[in-house]
Amino acid sequence: MTGRPPICERALNPAQSGAAASFAVANFESAAFGSGGVIDNWLITPTLSFDASNTVTFWTRTVFNPWAFPDRLELRRSTDGRNADTAAFTVALLSVNPNLTPTGYPNAWTQYRSTFTASSGTTGRSAFRYSVPSSFAADLIGLDSVTVTTSVVPLPSAASLLLLGMVGMIAAGRRRRS
Repeated sequence: MTGRPPICERALNPAQSGAAASFAVANFESAAFGSGGVIDNWLITPTLSFDASNTVTFWTRTVFNPWAFPDRLELRRSTDGRNADTAAFTVALLSVNPNLTPTGYPNAWTQYRSTFTASSGTTGRSAFRYSVPSSFAADLIGLDSVTVTTSVVPLPSAASLLLLGMVGMIAAGRRRRS
């Protein structure tokens, strides 16, 4: 692309991290321009493998709040890794400005974090949902620096289990002798 970036990208520049316009953006034009239609945009990750403890971290911001347009962003999760249908994202992990208040969305890059548990080896997807009931009441949002980290709860190693078993056998033998 040559020339200047679109107005919504220039308004959010610079990005929280990386190149100046290296972030996802959505705005009131997500519904037909001038329609006042419902905005319901989804950004869905590829299938992920979750572990016992998982964290999703991201940065987001708007421009004109706190005085004009109440935007909302939700982080949702699906436990069906094959399904990218929005109906599969039944687990709400976090909401930025859930009540759509004019002052509820940050106008500077702000970090959010959600930690959740899952059965180790579970596959699923995370999704960001930008939803506003009317495009007349929406502004624009940026989303940047999304990371998903997993941490496996360590299981005892075979050597640890063997050592524990030997200690138990020695203790049992001493009890028999006394």
